[in-house]
Amino acid sequence: METRQGIPAVGGVGIGPLVTYRRANLNGANAPFAAGKSERERLDAALEAASSELTALAASVQAELGEEQAAIFEAQAMIATDPALHDRAAQLIAAGSDAPGAIKAAGEEYAAMLASLEDQYLSERAADVRDVAARIERILRGQRESLPTLTQPSILLADDLTPSETATLDPR
Repeated sequence: METRQGIPAVGGVGIGPLVTYRRANLNGANAPFAAGKSERERLDAALEAASSELTALAASVQAELGEEQAAIFEAQAMIATDPALHDRAAQLIAAGSDAPGAIKAAGEEYAAMLASLEDQYLSERAADVRDVAARIERILRGQRESLPTLTQPSILLADDLTPSETATLDPR
């Protein structure tokens, strides 16, 4: 028998089949271009789509779990439309990057800056920025979150789950 250690998402004892989740590699093709859309227009559309998705997720989480948990996704929706993130990604596009590469780099720069702060609350927001940037990059590449559908009580093994991935799991 193999033993694994980790951080549980819910309390108690878990018994069930082990399901392993590895996040999809986002390197790859872009989503098909709409005729005549520039990388900047694609970025703007993806930022808006991410904000809308996160606002909907916040509403769903609020109905299921309450306002405190929903606040995470309300904040992420604001990150998706943050002018600093947008402007840096737009600068990278102007310098020759494609939109997915630009948002990935801009998100990582923003997250690294937050992670370096002495304020613990602000430094912990780096994970939220990375989560939002990955969502925007997935939208630009035409990919969706790929968490497995659990059809029975299971133990999900993952290196890491973002807040938005965790929120889509059924804790039962």
